[in-house]
Amino acid sequence: MVEATNPLVEEIRRVIVSAARLEIEPGEIGLDQPLHGPDSLALNSIDIFDMVAELEGKLGIQVPDEEIPRLNSVAAILAFVESRRNA
Repeated sequence: MVEATNPLVEEIRRVIVSAARLEIEPGEIGLDQPLHGPDSLALNSIDIFDMVAELEGKLGIQVPDEEIPRLNSVAAILAFVESRRNA
């Protein structure tokens, strides 16, 4: 299980809040809370684009276009980033 106090989790949450200009604290975002769709944080396509660009810049990763739809929660982003770092 992913620790909620993992520094990478906290950075991902901060990026989501920043990119989507959300008026919540990063810690309020659950690991499995959807970023878009029903019962989600209601990010739109521009928010997702900004989030991916910020993640790439801050974390030094590249996100292929075909992977973007899979980045639909903090947990999914974390798994993707860790897979890239361990590759």
